[in-house]
Amino acid sequence: MDAEPILRGLSRLTEREAARDPAAVAGRAELEGRLSRLTPGQRAAFHEAVRRCYACTAET
Repeated sequence: MDAEPILRGLSRLTEREAARDPAAVAGRAELEGRLSRLTPGQRAAFHEAVRRCYACTAET
């Protein structure tokens, strides 16, 4: 049995919509703040982990 998508029923914002959405703007600011406190190696590991997640999702 296939797993149900986590975002089922939720709309996905375009980049333009996200730039105007207060929750998306706040989330991006929080993420950027946290990333700025990481070492370069930690940031690289984070970006690699995100890349792998999206690559795995694209394969299914």
